[in-house]
Amino acid sequence: LIENPNAIHIIEQNIDVFDQYMWNYLIQNINLKTIHLLEENLDKLNGYNWLNVVKNPHAIHIIEENIHNFYFDCWQNLALNENAIYLLEKNLDKLDKQGWQNLALNKNATNIIKKNLDKLDKGGWLNLVLNQNLEVGKHEISVDTKNFENGLYYVIVRTSKSNNITKINVIK
Repeated sequence: LIENPNAIHIIEQNIDVFDQYMWNYLIQNINLKTIHLLEENLDKLNGYNWLNVVKNPHAIHIIEENIHNFYFDCWQNLALNENAIYLLEKNLDKLDKQGWQNLALNKNATNIIKKNLDKLDKGGWLNLVLNQNLEVGKHEISVDTKNFENGLYYVIVRTSKSNNITKINVIK
């Protein structure tokens, strides 16, 4: 019911019986009609709920106004939110290893990533290959699976214009 966009009126009539589990499902609903329910009931959210609020691309104004409610893991999940780039740019120091890995998956974060390639570990490089926007600045990222040897993948970074290899990361 919570995920059904046509059931908003039923949810509104029964919002007072929501427990933390139900709030978590409502938070993950990216239907624009549910945002006002979040706005009106922020006091009912706990730390676990904020982990999911930060992933909702329609809740940016809520996220921005409640950034003080974040704890460490929230920043990891915020890195996945394609509409949160400007918030992330101001708070890169709050990203840990998992945060950078998640940011590498964010198709709108390529400008951040290209300035911080040194922050990516092997998981970050693999996620960058999965990113929908593979070209990062002057670099093209690919994984060489043809030369998979001894459980190792080679992540190859090429300069787009000359096709010269500028960096190879070996990932096991």
